Amino acid sequence: MLTLFPDLDTTYLPLETMSDEQFETLVKDQQLLAQAKIEQAQKEEELRKFNEAKQARYNERQAELGRYFAMDFLDRKSLTIESTDQEFNQLKEIGESRFKEHNDKIEAQRIENARLLQEREIAQKEAAKHEALRKLEQEKADKLTEAKNKEIAKLKKEKEEREAKEKAEAKAKLEAERKAAKLPELEKLTNWVNSFEISTIDTSKLSEAGKATVNLVQAKFEAFKDWAKLQVINLE
Repeated sequence: MLTLFPDLDTTYLPLETMSDEQFETLVKDQQLLAQAKIEQAQKEEELRKFNEAKQARYNERQAELGRYFAMDFLDRKSLTIESTDQEFNQLKEIGESRFKEHNDKIEAQRIENARLLQEREIAQKEAAKHEALRKLEQEKADKLTEAKNKEIAKLKKEKEEREAKEKAEAKAKLEAERKAAKLPELEKLTNWVNSFEISTIDTSKLSEAGKATVNLVQAKFEAFKDWAKLQVINLE
């Protein structure tokens, strides 16, 4: 009978002298003890399963709220293994709300950035268009200015040439008039100088020295006559 209780140490039990009543009490005690151990083991198993389920639920909740923790929408310490379903659902609602608010801000910023980019592109196109028109107008103005300056330079040159020509013609006219006024006098003086003559002499009977003297005098006379003509000319 006692073999049913392997944990019972019978070494020091006085089984031979034990009465039937005492033996039955021992058996009942061992039965109660064995039953208590079974119940304790069952409780421990139930507790282990309960704790495992609680840990698994906690892990699942952490995974479900993980992105909210990662983005600092929730404090990791706000979720514990002991958190109730109501507390978890409240945290989940807060995380979803903040996540949605965050995404709404991002979307609003994206839309705003797109709007600003479009406005900037339109402004750049308008600026480029205005710049192109400005350059075109500037080129036209530069060409007109260049043409005007060329025309002014041309007219100035023509005026200077005309004035120079008129001045030269006036000077030439004055010179011609001056010469014309002096022409009778010049002609008279010229005729007078041309009338200068030296008498001839027969040098056949003269000595060489006499001939040389005659030649020198004649040369001097001709040189004097040329000098006289030059003086008349210089009167102009």
